[in-house]
Amino acid sequence: MPQADICFDHFHVIQNVNKAVDEVRRDEQNNLPQDARKDFSRSRFCFLYGKENLPDKYKVRFEKAKTISLKTSRAWAIKENLRELWSEDRNEEETAAYFKRWYWWATHSRLDPIRKVAHSLKNHWNGIAAAIKHGISNALTEGINSKIEAVKRDACGFRNKYNFMIAIMFHCGKLDMSPEIRGAP
Repeated sequence: MPQADICFDHFHVIQNVNKAVDEVRRDEQNNLPQDARKDFSRSRFCFLYGKENLPDKYKVRFEKAKTISLKTSRAWAIKENLRELWSEDRNEEETAAYFKRWYWWATHSRLDPIRKVAHSLKNHWNGIAAAIKHGISNALTEGINSKIEAVKRDACGFRNKYNFMIAIMFHCGKLDMSPEIRGAP
C-alpha cells in the first residue's frame, strides 16, 4: 500500500511520555531526604493523570508533591503541554511549529528520560503528524483485542483454533441473537 501513512496514535505517544515522567519521579524520590520521601511516596499515580482527570481525593496530595519534587513537576508540565498537541484544531504547519517548541523545551529540560523520549518522538514525528492529520486512533482495535484476550482467559484454553474463532465471533461479532418467527407479518 504505497499511499498509506504510518500513524502513531495519541495513547501510545503519551504512554511513552508517562513512562519518562515516572522514571524522573523514581530517580527524584530516591534522592529525597527521608521526611520528604515519605510525603512524596504516595504521589506516583498523581503525576500519571492528566490535569483534568485527577480525582478530587488526590488534589491535595498532588499539590504537596509538586512542591516537594521540582524535577517531577517539570516533567509532568512537559507531558501536559504535549497533550495539548491533540486538543486544539490546528493546521499542519501550526501543529509542526507547536511540536518544535515543545521539543525544544523537552530537550533543554535537563531531564534525561524526557530528553530521550523527545528525541524518539522527533524521530517518529511523521507518524504522529499523520495520526493527528487523519484523526486516527487504534482505540477500537485495542478494545477488540481486550475482548478477545478476555474470551481466551475465561475459556482457559480451546481444543483448536476453530473453536477459538467461533468464540471470538460470538462475543465480538455483535450478532443479533433474538429469535425470528417465520410466517409472521
